[in-house]
Amino acid sequence: KIINPKIFIKRTEIINASSFDEGVIFFNIGLLERLETIEEIAFIIGHELGHDFENHIYESLVSISEISTDQELKKELSKARKQEFGSNSEAAKIMLSVLSNERLHSRDHEYIADSLGIVFM
Repeated sequence: KIINPKIFIKRTEIINASSFDEGVIFFNIGLLERLETIEEIAFIIGHELGHDFENHIYESLVSISEISTDQELKKELSKARKQEFGSNSEAAKIMLSVLSNERLHSRDHEYIADSLGIVFM
């Protein structure tokens, strides 16, 4: 449930906007400088509200929590650590795989927020 969204301007040239849940949205100046129409702004607001509507931030926090307590992952990292050579690169490879899966999940969130952005605008 989103009531009375609050939009803030962030003084950075980074081209981005972000949702901090509960209707709090940050627009970076770098993004605002590139937008040409009110419809573009409306879409971005709708997109960010879409993240709130779908509870993406909460889902991401739960996912991070699950990763940090995953016993199988800890076993894999422990096994990698015990290798005589290449233990750090093996651990990095394991974590890269985990983070890649998280990134795919994040992309799904972006597609959903894009769809909702059109609806909400």
